[in-house]
Amino acid sequence: MPKLVICSSVTFYPELPEIKKQFEQLGLTVVLPTMAEALVSARAEQEKETILHAETVTPEVKRKFIEDYFEQIEKGDWVLAYNRTKHGVTGYIGPNVLMELTVGFYLKKKLFLWQQPSSEVHGFEEITAMSPQVLGESIKKIATSL
Repeated sequence: MPKLVICSSVTFYPELPEIKKQFEQLGLTVVLPTMAEALVSARAEQEKETILHAETVTPEVKRKFIEDYFEQIEKGDWVLAYNRTKHGVTGYIGPNVLMELTVGFYLKKKLFLWQQPSSEVHGFEEITAMSPQVLGESIKKIATSL
């Protein structure tokens, strides 16, 4: 079965464990960002808040997160941008997720988007040019690619 690597803004990390479970029920192997996995295992609310407020992470640590996730994308088969409305922009895709999609595109991975991004999303034309399949918030739509 394909290995699905999920990319997302930190804002949506609390939603990812449930999304992961649903994709796993289809038989997929699913990889989440390290910080999202840490959020799942965090027991105390204070620990969760520290994880979600990643702006306290140093540039060196952030660089390591980026490099590690690029390696995960390389090992995976598919890349899903779990994009939702943020800052009033439908289907928001931020700079990190755009970088991750671009790495997936370069490595010839099948690309998926959770929502159709608004034309207000920075890099909208580039995202469109990569021809990702939009799931329209439907887990089952990915099954057509199995």
